[in-house]
Amino acid sequence: MKVKPIKIELDDEQKKFFKSASTSRYQITPGKSYLVFSIEFVPGSVTDFTLYRIVDDGGRLLPVPACLMEIVDRRCSKYWQAVYNQERFSLVLEPVEFADDPYLSEAILDGEPDAVAVFRLIQERMESEGR
Repeated sequence: MKVKPIKIELDDEQKKFFKSASTSRYQITPGKSYLVFSIEFVPGSVTDFTLYRIVDDGGRLLPVPACLMEIVDRRCSKYWQAVYNQERFSLVLEPVEFADDPYLSEAILDGEPDAVAVFRLIQERMESEGR
C-alpha cells in the first residue's frame, strides 16, 4: 500500500482529535509516494481515526494521520497481520515482527542496530511487493 500527502499539517479541527499526537506538522512532501508499513485503526471518544506508519523525509518510521494522505496504491501487504492493541483499544495491520515485538518501532526510531537491521529486512520485503 502506498499513500501520498495532500497536506503536511493538521487543521485546527483535526488537532482536537489528535490531542495525543506529538506534532501537528509532519516532515512529508505533498505529491511524493510513501510505502505504508502498518495501519492502525484507533477508536476515539469523539471520533475514530486511522494512522499510517511510513518513513518520513527525515528517515524516521512514524505514524501519520490518514487525513493528511490519499491512497495511491491500495494493495495491502501480504506480510501484514491483524493485531489488537490492548493499550489503545485499536486494531493494527502490521508485519509479524512488529506484532511480536511491541517496542520494535521505538527501537528503530532510537537507532538500535538490531532493530534497524530487522526493519531493513521488512522494508526490502515490502518494497519488493510493489515491483
